[in-house]
Amino acid sequence: MNRTVYLSHLLDLNPGSFDSLIADATRTRFEQAYASAVRLGADR
Repeated sequence: MNRTVYLSHLLDLNPGSFDSLIADATRTRFEQAYASAVRLGADR
């Protein structure tokens, strides 16, 4: 089954934010989410 899952806690983050702390936190969370998806065997 193919489906898209959106994580609501990530929707608040903006990697293009002018606030460097928000941009850094966003990048960190995206990297953590990606690493978790890879460990779980996500294919895309």
